[in-house]
Amino acid sequence: MSPGTGDLSLAGEVALAWARGPTRSLLVPLLTLDERLGRIVAAAREPMLAQMRLAWWRDRLGEARETRPRGDPVLDAIGEHWRGEEPALVALVDGWEELLGEAPLNENAFERFAEGKGAAFAAAARLAGQGGYAEAARLAGCRYALGDCLSRLSNPLERKRLRTVANRISSGRSRLPRALRPLAVLGGLGERVLRRGAGPLFGDRASALLATRLGILGR
Repeated sequence: MSPGTGDLSLAGEVALAWARGPTRSLLVPLLTLDERLGRIVAAAREPMLAQMRLAWWRDRLGEARETRPRGDPVLDAIGEHWRGEEPALVALVDGWEELLGEAPLNENAFERFAEGKGAAFAAAARLAGQGGYAEAARLAGCRYALGDCLSRLSNPLERKRLRTVANRISSGRSRLPRALRPLAVLGGLGERVLRRGAGPLFGDRASALLATRLGILGR
């Protein structure tokens, strides 16, 4: 059973519109897992409870595929399409956990959050047979993470710290190949928020036009 896209954000659904074949099969569980982790963090009232839920994913991803529980479509799809790259998904979990720290979050928390998403995007590039673009995919993941996070922050000090991190770790520009256009779309949308300093990741006409351009041209 493969996970559907009903649990994805609108940006994720738009990005996946450019995914084909095997690449789609590995990106759907990645983006669905990412969305689930984000919801755990966003809904956290007691950080310890949220940490326990994140730990469940960390533990399952650290297990051998044969010993994992069956029946969760995301975990099952990860077992089928992410063999050998589970450590990158653990990094994704660890990155989300950084956002459970005491406010205001410091620069290190935002950097580790971004690098977790970057590690997962780089692994997706390798699994798609595009290992030569792993670094470009990592940068796209960092931009996506930081831009999406900035669009949700209201604390001025946290916003300032996040933008400092973005200037330090997500500079540079690389075009991703057609097989990785969904990652280019998400990275570009994140970069737009970082450049503007505000606004939603996706939802207006300009973001839709940008996503279309990135999907077609990759830049």
